Amino acid sequence: MPERMGGAPSKRVTLLGVENLTSKLVAQALALEGVLTSIVVTSRSPATRRLRVRARRRGTLRAASFAACIGVSRVLYALRGGRRRAREILQEIGLPPEWPAKVVRTNCADVNGPDCRQALVASKPDLVVVNGTNIIRPELLGSVKAAFVNTHTGITPDY
Repeated sequence: MPERMGGAPSKRVTLLGVENLTSKLVAQALALEGVLTSIVVTSRSPATRRLRVRARRRGTLRAASFAACIGVSRVLYALRGGRRRAREILQEIGLPPEWPAKVVRTNCADVNGPDCRQALVASKPDLVVVNGTNIIRPELLGSVKAAFVNTHTGITPDY
């Protein structure tokens, strides 16, 4: 296994993300560190579908709470300039707002579907970095012997 910083062996890192700017930012940063070995891009189901599923599984009140949370977070993300800030970060480190060119990328329809599971297993990751996907079922989590780290955008206070 190749070595990197401090003589520690490098790990095979797979990004499991969606087609958006923040996933591309995470991919570029991991590629810059030399640890990203593959990318699995999934489609995100529409918020209306996720809302119907939540209402059926957890009740109308929880679904309404979920809808309010989505609405507030989208407004705050826009007010705080989330996309603009992601582009600024990429520009600051000199990287384009696109997927890293030299990293294998696989597209799949559903994060919990067989095509996604197959792509993840084929990547043989030591670590899976998750960004922006739908909720991942235990079957996918158990399909590889790797740690999963979830990242997501959030509102950071001003300091």
